[in-house]
Amino acid sequence: MVQHILTGSWLRSVQGGDRADGYDLAFTQEWPIPFYPRNQFSYTIPLQWLRGEAPHAEGWSDVLLNYRCQVLEEEDGMPAFAPRFSVVLPTGSEDRGLGRGEAGYQFNLPLSKEIGQHFFFHLNAGATFTPDAGLDLEGGGRSRKELLADYRFGFSLIYLLRRDLNLLVEFVAARTEDIDAETGKKEESRELLVSPGVRYALNLPKDIQIVLGAAAPLGLTDETEDYRYPPPRPAESGL
Repeated sequence: MVQHILTGSWLRSVQGGDRADGYDLAFTQEWPIPFYPRNQFSYTIPLQWLRGEAPHAEGWSDVLLNYRCQVLEEEDGMPAFAPRFSVVLPTGSEDRGLGRGEAGYQFNLPLSKEIGQHFFFHLNAGATFTPDAGLDLEGGGRSRKELLADYRFGFSLIYLLRRDLNLLVEFVAARTEDIDAETGKKEESRELLVSPGVRYALNLPKDIQIVLGAAAPLGLTDETEDYRYPPPRPAESGL
């Protein structure tokens, strides 16, 4: 089975009175590897539109080439586990804030489990590494190259009101590294948020499914935006 996934989202974040809007459109196509159906290759092509206090930006973001393996199938007492490895291609503009300007790689470790007849949980830990990342400085010149490492952990609990209508709450913790455009030094930021939400699935003929979702993420630390809506992309499933 080949899956074609088109994802569109709108994100508004507010921190200290400053507001920023982001619009994302991403197309993913997943292909099973012949003779090895538990292994999948996929690619993700993203577009971004950024609006806020900084100059507006729009265009391609970094393309992902993904390999996923279904290591565990869900059974009694055992979760589903489908780790993913991705190569990040530097197709987004570094100058406009749409990419890091260097190739990188990413790991994701998702676990999923059904609890009873109405509850599911997803657990997802991941990291993105960008070797040799640099940045043009505001005063001229370029920063020295750095290895930037981003870490992310997500946990979501889902309640099935119906098979096509779900309530969910997600907790997300992240640590990201970047280069300061003024000093050229590597800096890090941390965020922690909780995100209650709801989603509804429209199941159409010819195996087409449209999922509509809305949520209200709330920042739990000073470094995290006060609130966002809708949330960052949720923890992916291990199914």
